[in-house]
Amino acid sequence: MPTGLTANGSFNAGARRTVDMTAEDAWRNWAQGQGLGRWLEPSAGPLKEGQEATLKDGTWVLPVRVRPPHHLRVRLKRARQASAWTAQLRILPAARGVTIALHAEGLLDAATRSAFIERWTKELEAIPSAKPMATKPPARKASAARPGKVAPARKASARKTAVAKPLDKKSAPRTAGSVSRERSARGAAALPRKK
Repeated sequence: MPTGLTANGSFNAGARRTVDMTAEDAWRNWAQGQGLGRWLEPSAGPLKEGQEATLKDGTWVLPVRVRPPHHLRVRLKRARQASAWTAQLRILPAARGVTIALHAEGLLDAATRSAFIERWTKELEAIPSAKPMATKPPARKASAARPGKVAPARKASARKTAVAKPLDKKSAPRTAGSVSRERSARGAAALPRKK
């Protein structure tokens, strides 16, 4: 099965990069006006959720979700295409800056998928502070000690903890369990039985 092929026969594509900028700056540079042209086509004006619009190349667009500065999801249909497809921009918080994630679903073929990935990767890498997304987060160090050295002992907590004091037998409440234990310890004849 080719990469990006879905069960319904369409293709998905995606690209992402972490950049050292605010979510608002990323939104301004990727979701509005000319910024939209970096990954789709430029729009004549701001996209409003639920209001159809046309991009500068004639592509019909319906903004499905517009949540500045974090999420833009649109349905698009070009004049020469038989069906609409979906594109999405997510601006996600990162340890330093934000991650710009681009995604498309419902693409017609693998060539279209490759073209989008190539274009998006080129645009994302053109950002001066772009850092490639790591495949997995760096491993956390188990301890600060080096192999062969003993790690320093942790200091005991200064917080006081309650210590349960044992009850003496005279002040302890008698329960059915304690009575039966007393009987078995002293013998059944030592304690009178209730009738």
